Amino acid sequence: MRKSIFTLFLGCICIISILGGCSKVNKVSMTGRYLKSTSDTHLIIDENNSPIVMGNSSKKDSIFEGLQTGDKIEIICNSEIRETYPAGTDIYSCKLIERGTIEDIPKETLKSLEEMEWTFDFSEIDN
Repeated sequence: MRKSIFTLFLGCICIISILGGCSKVNKVSMTGRYLKSTSDTHLIIDENNSPIVMGNSSKKDSIFEGLQTGDKIEIICNSEIRETYPAGTDIYSCKLIERGTIEDIPKETLKSLEEMEWTFDFSEIDN
């Protein structure tokens, strides 16, 4: 009988520990400049000039539609940024704040990405 109670108690502790580890995703707002690579990867250049790859978790295939490189955008994203270079995050919404141009993307950020063989097609940009 004692062994059964101990096993039940231990089982409850395990279940509580597992459920406690399943936390809700914290969402935060971020503002920055939009950049699209030739491989259709979408990035935001944050206010510290750091590039972050945006993964679409919004259920809208058209979330990036109408955006051009350099546009200032605000995103709602997962507060957990993947520590890679460039960094990465999942986004849930994206809002255009103001139009921009390639000139709004810091040259040193572009150079850093190009050194890692990222490519961009700026000939399609309407200025």
